Amino acid sequence: MSIIHRFTLGGVTDTTLGIQLLADYDDPAAPDTRDRTMEIPGRHGVWDFGAVMLSREFNLHCAV
Repeated sequence: MSIIHRFTLGGVTDTTLGIQLLADYDDPAAPDTRDRTMEIPGRHGVWDFGAVMLSREFNLHCAV
């Protein structure tokens, strides 16, 4: 388990909280999307109206 860097949470340092940020974390390259399409009954395929980007979520692994 290696520490990658220091951080603050609400103005309180990780050292004060007794938390260490570990090197392994989940950080997707891009956020998920919600595709906007419409299916027309009796027609093949769908109409594509693009996509909306959702919030980008990541998980930081810490040790106490």
